Amino acid sequence: MVRCVFESLSNIKINKDLSILIAGRIAQILLSLVALRVITTLFTKDELGHYYLILSICFFFSYILLNPAAMYFSRHLVEWKKNELVLNALMRFCIYLLMCCFVAIVFSVFIFSFLEYQEKFGIEEFIAVVVLSVLVSTLHRNVLTGINVLRSRLVFITATVATLATGLMIASAVAYFYEAKAVHWFYGIIAAEIIALPFIAKYFLVGYKFYLKGLAVKDKSFEIINVIKFSMPILGTNIFLWGQLYFYRIIVDDQYGPDILGVIGVGLAISTAVFAALENLIIQYFYPIYLRRIQGVSKTVRTKAWNDMANEIIPIYLLTGVFMLGTGKSLVGILVDEKFHSVYTFTLIAVGFEFFRTMTNLFNYALQTEYKTRLALMPYVSGVIVTLSLLLSIDFSQRVEGIVWVLLSGNALIFFYLCYNVRKIIKLRISVNIKGLLLLSAPFLIFASLPKPDFSFVTNSIIVGVSSIYFLCAVFFLNRNRAGYDR
Repeated sequence: MVRCVFESLSNIKINKDLSILIAGRIAQILLSLVALRVITTLFTKDELGHYYLILSICFFFSYILLNPAAMYFSRHLVEWKKNELVLNALMRFCIYLLMCCFVAIVFSVFIFSFLEYQEKFGIEEFIAVVVLSVLVSTLHRNVLTGINVLRSRLVFITATVATLATGLMIASAVAYFYEAKAVHWFYGIIAAEIIALPFIAKYFLVGYKFYLKGLAVKDKSFEIINVIKFSMPILGTNIFLWGQLYFYRIIVDDQYGPDILGVIGVGLAISTAVFAALENLIIQYFYPIYLRRIQGVSKTVRTKAWNDMANEIIPIYLLTGVFMLGTGKSLVGILVDEKFHSVYTFTLIAVGFEFFRTMTNLFNYALQTEYKTRLALMPYVSGVIVTLSLLLSIDFSQRVEGIVWVLLSGNALIFFYLCYNVRKIIKLRISVNIKGLLLLSAPFLIFASLPKPDFSFVTNSIIVGVSSIYFLCAVFFLNRNRAGYDR
């Protein structure tokens, strides 16, 4: 009897957590989709190309300079919480960010001069966007990640949604009333993060104590050699990850012009928005639980924890893919301005691109858990070499969609190679209800195969709304017989 009551209470907690996450994620999805609609309405195709160009350059610094250290930070948060060193670890991370800013300034000047961006941006505004992105955006993002890992989901979601809403309002106002330029949009987003930083930092100041002597604490997790051992393989991987996901934008901008980059960027952005929304929601819920389950346990238990997580997540990614195939054209009609409705084909091809990207991220967690991140390097090297070789050797002027097919092929190669490497270190126990998945996917696949006219905005909204409700029901139906990942 007592056991039944305990299990019921556990279910209530899970449902509460899921409700908080879903509500927050819905708000974030809506804000990101509104932002996509706004920039496609306010920006010309050329300026939208400049937007995606700046984004790729900012991600260069984020992936290569900052992400390895940020991953080390989140990986050890649970341990630092037990040892009351969370705030000391955060201070060390801030010092590292300041060092990265100086590196970012030097590299920004070099990139600006080498790629001859004088006609696209002013050098002062270009450097300002990059440096503020390195300092403010990274600090904001990683403090929020830390809050989520330490189970304060309500604080995490409230701060995230508030920052996104404020950023959207400021950026839209600046672009509409002053000038519709990509750099001004980024200024608006960063301004919102500056406003939010004191509030999310207060969480650490109130919840944890800072010891000045803690900066000199000889904790093993603070030793530079351990940070380097963890970070260097991730650094190598991220160089090629950025090359696969973002370097194509620099090539497209150089060879075909910012207008073509803008069109391709919008087409991919729609699939990315949907997959990223689902991926973030899934990881926000499962990853903190996963971290708790792998603390201080044997490799067998860690392997089971990853397999359990993968068996919950993979069916959702598969359903997301068929959802996009069925509703892609309606999503384009809703999410972007009419001048970009021709990107529908790019969006459908990008479904495969995003599916393999999210699956690769999932399998990377297994490597990170076993500190075998070096095994991810060669898959990314192979994918980048194939992708860049094809983009640089083939002229896609007459068939621009070929660029997206190349990106999809590169991501597929990375995933299958990575999967092969993961099998070397853990026993994969992937169990997917194929029959149930095919049955639940049938409505999307049938609708995708039917010829569709250009529906009105209202009709497209109804199609997407009904499909989304069905999608959520399908996800819960597929996982209804599972015992629950948190138990």
